[in-house]
Amino acid sequence: DKSNQGPEAHEKLALKISSFEPHLVLSINQVGCDMDGFILSSLKHAGIPVVIWYVDNPFALLPEDGFKMVADATVLACFDSSYVDMLEKRTGVKSIHLPLGTNPERFRPANDLSTGQTWDLSFVGNAGLYMARNQKAEFDKVHPSMTPIIDQSIKGANSDFFQPVLPLLENAAQSLKIDWNKISASLREQATLVAESHMSALKRIQTIKRLQPFNLKVIGGPDWQPYLEQEQLCPPVN
Repeated sequence: DKSNQGPEAHEKLALKISSFEPHLVLSINQVGCDMDGFILSSLKHAGIPVVIWYVDNPFALLPEDGFKMVADATVLACFDSSYVDMLEKRTGVKSIHLPLGTNPERFRPANDLSTGQTWDLSFVGNAGLYMARNQKAEFDKVHPSMTPIIDQSIKGANSDFFQPVLPLLENAAQSLKIDWNKISASLREQATLVAESHMSALKRIQTIKRLQPFNLKVIGGPDWQPYLEQEQLCPPVN
C-alpha cells in the first residue's frame, strides 16, 4: 500500500524497533516482509538478526524477481534439505536445514497395537484438491484474466505434476499471446501460489494412485474417494 515509503515511514519503524528492542525477529514463510525489503533493511540497520523459516516450498513463495525482499535476512531456514543449496545460491543469504518437529508425548505408538491389521504403506492426510479448487475459484472471481493461464499451465503439466510451476505458467501465457512479464509482480506471485496449490494436490493424488498395487491404507477426507478402493480408505483422524 506504499505506506513504507518516505521519511515518515522510516522514522515510524525506527521508533517501533527502538521501543520494543527485539533480540531476534522470526518470520514463518516470510510473513511480515515487504517486496522492497524495507522492513528487513531497517532491522539489519538496527543490528537485529532476522530468521525466515520456510515450512513450505520457498520458491513457491518467493517471486522470481523478488529475492531482494529477503536479501537482508540473517539466515534463511528451510524444512526440506533439498531446497537449501539453491535457496542460498539464488538469494545470497546463508541458508540452513531446520526440519519440522513433533511432540512425542502426543504422537507416539499406541500402547495396544494388537489390531490384527497391517499395511505395507499408510498415508495420513487429505488429498487437498477440494481446498485447492476453492482457492482457485476465489482467485478466478477477482482475477478472471488469469484463469486461462492457470488452466493452461495445469493442462500443460501432462499428468507430470512434479515439474516447476513457474515455467509452466510462462509457457501458458506465451501460448495465449499474453506477456507474462507485463503482469504485476504481486499478481504473478498470487497466480503461482494458486497453480502450485492445485498441482500439489494433483501430485499427491498421482503419488497415491501409483502406490495402489501395494497393501495401502489412506486415512483422510472424502476427496480421496474417487481415487481409491473403499477398503483402502479410512475416515480422517483428529
